[in-house]
Amino acid sequence: GTGTFSLDPHDDVAQVLRAGDDYELSAVAHNTVAALNLYPSMPENGGNLRLWSHKPTVADRKSQGVETTGYPYSAAYLEA
Repeated sequence: GTGTFSLDPHDDVAQVLRAGDDYELSAVAHNTVAALNLYPSMPENGGNLRLWSHKPTVADRKSQGVETTGYPYSAAYLEA
């Protein structure tokens, strides 16, 4: 698909890693993380879901400047 995203391309693991070792959610990052985004209302046009086969490393996150947020990844990174 083309166009803008309702939700920027993101990495959920970066957010749980940021939680830190003293927070229980950080342990989730050691497992496969899956998330579900639900949109109860969408415009008639659009609604495409894009998935990228990337498992970002700490170095990837740092190079994209998303180590604490997990988003937004650049199109160049996602399409590489």
